[in-house]
This record gives sequence, C-alpha cells and structure tokens, in this order.
Amino acid sequence: MAAERKKKEIRRKEIMECAVDLILSKQSRKLTLANIAGKMGVTEGSIYRHFRNKEEIIETMIRRLETNLIRSLAKMRRHEKNPLKIMETLLHSHLCSPKRQKEVAAVVSLIFSHLGNKPLRKKLITLVNSYIQSVENIIREGQEAHVIRKDIDAGAAASIFSGLIYGLTSLNYLMRLPKELSEHEERFWNIYLRGVQEEGVEKS
Repeated sequence: MAAERKKKEIRRKEIMECAVDLILSKQSRKLTLANIAGKMGVTEGSIYRHFRNKEEIIETMIRRLETNLIRSLAKMRRHEKNPLKIMETLLHSHLCSPKRQKEVAAVVSLIFSHLGNKPLRKKLITLVNSYIQSVENIIREGQEAHVIRKDIDAGAAASIFSGLIYGLTSLNYLMRLPKELSEHEERFWNIYLRGVQEEGVEKS
C-alpha cells in the first residue's frame, strides 16, 4: 500500500512538472490534460486517474509552492536569527535554485494568463500576498532589532523585495536572460540592502 501511494505521488509530481514546462513554454492557454498527456507520452485517461482537470493541477501546484516556501522560511528561521541575513538567504534560495525559479515564474505567468478565471486568479494572488506578508514580518522584526531602518514602510519594503524575486525569476525564464541570476545575486542584494539597512549596522 505504501509503495503504491509513493508511486502515485511520484506520478502526480511528474504531471505537475510537465504542466510547469508547458506554462513556461508560453503555452499556458493550451494547458489541457490532453496536451500534458501528449507531452508525457501517456494516455489522457492516465492523467485523469490523478487529477480531475487542469484547475486541480494548478491548485495543487499552488499549494505545493506555498508549502515549500513556508518550510524553507521556517528552516531559515531555525538556523538564523538576524532578519537581514534571513532575507539575504531567502533571495539566494530563489536566484540560485532553477527549480524554485521555474515554480515562481509559472505562478506569475498563470496570473496573467488566467485573468478571466477569477477564483483561480484569486488563489494565485493570495499566494503572492501571503509571501509578501511573511517578508513584511521579517522586516518588522529587523526594525525592532534595530538592523532595519524604522523610517521605512515595512509593507512597501516587503513588496519591493518580493517584486525583485518574482520579477527577476519571471524575466529569467520567460525572456531567457543571457546570464544566470546567481551571477548577479550579490549586486541585487547590495542595492536593496543600502535602502533598508540601519546606519551603523555591519553588512550582513
């Protein structure tokens, strides 16, 4: 039973990864179970054994990304107490992980390609807002710890930081930038850091 459940989970993961590839190849409007099956070289019926429709695939992708982000942030918090260092590590985890970049870029692409699907778009935007709120909480902790300037708006700073991640990962995958984002990571972070770091605090 356990082996069968694991096999089913692996197949569901493969289906979602195939869906992400379709989305990032600018075919998000053609994201159907038939197209996924064709790309995977399996029957459409085999996809139906795991998902009812494409909406369920997308919703599962959203939940998985949200869960991964929460777990990643929780792990960082366990190993690091400096809010600025947590944010730097967070940026690194996005810009240096091809898998994470693909997932985030897919979410951004879906938001714009499903403007008419209000329930689905709402779930996608809720995911983005939840992430921004998590970053805002870290910034407020940094303000209380006197490592982040108290005269800046925490919500705005969180939106800019999140926009940096969502924007860069999307450009990297959708426009195929010539260089890896990881090559520019330090420059991106230093620009942001200069805007939020409290004077007199050593560079994280």
